[in-house]
Amino acid sequence: EHHLNITNIESKSYFYNTTGREIGENNPVNIIKNIVATELSGITGASETPSYINDWQMAFSVNEAVNSKQLIEDICRNTPCIAKVTQSGALEFNFIKNTYGDSDVQFLIDSEEIITLSFDRTKIEKVKTLCKVLYNVDYATGEHLSSTYYTDVYDFFGNSDLQDGYPNGYRKQYYGLDHNSPADGILEFRSDYIRDHQVARRLRDFLLAYNCN
Repeated sequence: EHHLNITNIESKSYFYNTTGREIGENNPVNIIKNIVATELSGITGASETPSYINDWQMAFSVNEAVNSKQLIEDICRNTPCIAKVTQSGALEFNFIKNTYGDSDVQFLIDSEEIITLSFDRTKIEKVKTLCKVLYNVDYATGEHLSSTYYTDVYDFFGNSDLQDGYPNGYRKQYYGLDHNSPADGILEFRSDYIRDHQVARRLRDFLLAYNCN
């Protein structure tokens, strides 16, 4: 038999371990669909989730009141998933793939049917060439206990800034970045939804590829 004497018990903070919801695979699509159906009494679509989304296992707690739209958007920022609401009011998802091929083309637009076309270059402050992810948040302190190593665009694509560098690699000078300064374009992403190292590395690589141009 154990007895504990705790002073000022009402002023203490308490935390506990929990297994969470039973939703099968803890991928972001299943989690968001469960939140929408259970907490919001909403409708979710029946479209198929790609198998690679199961590699994005998540584990987190929501310990404060939060806007549901903001929560869903925040979860999606940690994944290659884009949540959307259809005309029927059902929640559906689009997915960003690592690679695309001819089979992904749905239809072609005849150039004669294009009335006008314009595009802009990404603002220089939004181009990221070095990335790491901090994860495994401690709910008592709010600090992230773990992090990945940094990875940079040269690791991904090769270095085209060197005189004898990789010919088809990444060229920082093209974007107006100093190729001699690794500190240009650093992204440190804090994830409150990931606790697994491999998933954190996957997110790091995805974020760097998504923000490097």
